[in-house]
Amino acid sequence: MRLTLRFTLLFLTLLAGILPGFAQETHGTATADSVAGVPALDRYHEVISVLWHVAWPKKDTEKLAALLPGVKSGMDSVAAATLPVRLKEKKALWDRGVVDLRSAVKEYAEAVSVNDSTRLLKAAEVLHARYEALVRIIRPR
Repeated sequence: MRLTLRFTLLFLTLLAGILPGFAQETHGTATADSVAGVPALDRYHEVISVLWHVAWPKKDTEKLAALLPGVKSGMDSVAAATLPVRLKEKKALWDRGVVDLRSAVKEYAEAVSVNDSTRLLKAAEVLHARYEALVRIIRPR
């Protein structure tokens, strides 16, 4: 009986050591459709973060203008992204949000091209709001 108890304890100890690793391995194999997120939107945050938390508060219009290529390419990536299957009921909202984002990027680019600081600051504010609206579609508060 003592031998059986020792083997049981040994088995449970080994099992306890194996299971957490197994759970981590299987967790890492999630498909894009099983995750409620849009990687392109997450990557776009890198540009939006600098725009909103660094350049805009300082009214640094030179920095805002320098961010234009990233603003455009990030928007293109977001527009090309597809929603995961889990979010299919939000597709109409997403599509409208992408149209709004594209419009904001267009205004931002025009403000840069005419070198209008006031217009650029307002465009950056609108762009950030449109980005946040897309984030809220994916991850509501």
